[in-house]
Amino acid sequence: MIKIITAMTNEKVIGKGKVLPWRIKEELAHFKKTTLNNTIIFGQTTYQNIPSLKERTIIVLSNNMSFIPNENDTVLRNLDETFLNQYKGEKNLYVCGGASIYKLFLPYTDELIISYIKHNYVGDVFFPDFDTEQFKLIRSENYSEFVVKYFQRL
Repeated sequence: MIKIITAMTNEKVIGKGKVLPWRIKEELAHFKKTTLNNTIIFGQTTYQNIPSLKERTIIVLSNNMSFIPNENDTVLRNLDETFLNQYKGEKNLYVCGGASIYKLFLPYTDELIISYIKHNYVGDVFFPDFDTEQFKLIRSENYSEFVVKYFQRL
C-alpha cells in the first residue's frame, strides 16, 4: 500500500523554507512509530534536510544524476509502474515529502495519514490540493498539539 504521511496546519502549511515550522516531539514520535521498519520515500530536498532515520529502508526520488545518497539509501531516478506495483497489497511505502513528491504520489495513494497541527504556523511550502471525495475518514487520534486523521481511498 502507498501511504502518504505528513503533518500540516489547517491552511496546509508543511514547511517554511527547507524545515518544519514547528517542533512537536509527540508528532515526531508518531511519525517514527508509524514508519519504523518500513520503506519511506522522500524527494532530494527533504531528504537532505532531515536527520538520519534508522531502521527504515530509505528511497530518494531525484532526477539529479550527480546526487548520491548516504551509504545504505537508494536513489530512484523516476517513478514507473514497476516501482509502484511493488507496493500493491501488504507491502507498505510511506511517502514523506516534500510538496512535489506528495503531488506526484497522490493519484497512487491508498491511504493518507495527516497530522493536523492545532496551532497555525506561517510557512511557504504547502501540501497539494486533493479531492477529498476520493478519500474517507476511517479514524482519528487526538493529541494535545495535533490530531492524526487516517483517510482511505474509496
